[in-house]
Amino acid sequence: NYGEDNLALYTNCKVLSFIYSLIILYLFYKIIKEFNLTKKLFTLFYGIMALYPGLIIMTTQYSNDLLSYVFFYLSIYLCIRWAKNPKLSTIIFLALSIGFGMLTKISVGLVAFIIGPMMLAVLIHSIIASKNDKKPFNIILQLIVFLVIVTPLGLSYGIRNYLLFGQSFTYISEDIVRDGRFALAGKHYSDFERYWSFAFFKLYDGKYDIFHDWNEYNIWVDLVKTSAFDEFQFRDTVFYPALVLVWIFNVLLYFVSTIAMIRNIITLIIAAVKKEINKIAWNMLNLRLLSIMLYVLAMLAYLLFNMNYPYSCNSNFRYVAYILFALAASLIVLVDDLPAIKAHFESVLGKVFNEDEPKKEKA
Repeated sequence: NYGEDNLALYTNCKVLSFIYSLIILYLFYKIIKEFNLTKKLFTLFYGIMALYPGLIIMTTQYSNDLLSYVFFYLSIYLCIRWAKNPKLSTIIFLALSIGFGMLTKISVGLVAFIIGPMMLAVLIHSIIASKNDKKPFNIILQLIVFLVIVTPLGLSYGIRNYLLFGQSFTYISEDIVRDGRFALAGKHYSDFERYWSFAFFKLYDGKYDIFHDWNEYNIWVDLVKTSAFDEFQFRDTVFYPALVLVWIFNVLLYFVSTIAMIRNIITLIIAAVKKEINKIAWNMLNLRLLSIMLYVLAMLAYLLFNMNYPYSCNSNFRYVAYILFALAASLIVLVDDLPAIKAHFESVLGKVFNEDEPKKEKA
């Protein structure tokens, strides 16, 4: 029992989450603007990110999740800006963003796996493009400054805990989730049931239908459900029919966006094999690469996290909310490619019908 005063204080602290959500919306705007999309594509992309139910619900919760997302997306934005125009001031702010982000939540450090290849690409490009100028040396110097700032700042909390308590850098206390309704590990579901299959029939089941189930064993089903309504249930409200529509659109978004992501990956592989990468528009190529790196990184981290800590609460959308940006980006790429896809099919159909016409004349 918090008591009225403490409960009111706890509720008022949620204002911080609301403020963080506004900052994230602004960062979404700035990041999407960097890809020079058409007005329609920009509106669709930003609309998905701004109106997604899982992110809206997160603004009502008091935790460090939203603040960690602020630093994560700020790091993505600053890295894009630095890649376009390598300036010392930009990379210093980037280092501070990652460092403070890791102090907020260690998982923010995963952004290094996206930023690292981008920095390496900038360095290699500067070496190839330059002949006798000092640009590569300046970039190397900036990268050294970046490492000098981000390394001690980002690892300081983990080093402190290791020195004081002998605690590993990836330590998470299991005492909170070991017993009670969270103890899914005691249900003895197979790894295939939990991680390597998608239980479509459980997306809408009789007991929990569109809502999260504390005994849910399939992490992918729980991901889809919690991305719409988190761990809450609104079954008795008059808005339930409207929530069903939200759930339907959410499932469709995951289905279409996942197909778009798979197509995105296959398209880049084929273009690389055929050495036709240069035929892809530069802004769309970068958007494809960012979406793939972000999606693969987030899903691998999410999978490993759930395998190490196999409890229902750990399959929540908030642990892998980065995938929304990746899925939305792949969907935008698909929409942008629709005219080319349509033209391709029309060309194929035209060839089929044109080949049939001479045969009919001879007959």
